[in-house]
Amino acid sequence: MTQERENYLIEVANDFGVDEYIVFSLAEVLGEDEDYDGLIMTLEDLSEVEFWGGM
Repeated sequence: MTQERENYLIEVANDFGVDEYIVFSLAEVLGEDEDYDGLIMTLEDLSEVEFWGGM
């Protein structure tokens, strides 16, 4: 993983208020091609159902 991608995923975790581990895990499952689309949509969808216990 590049430093640029790692920094981006950390920023996404901070923006969504979720643990970095969750974002990195989702990013690994979804693949790098989905960093700017599928990953964000997944986090938005999960936040709508309060998956994180109330983000």
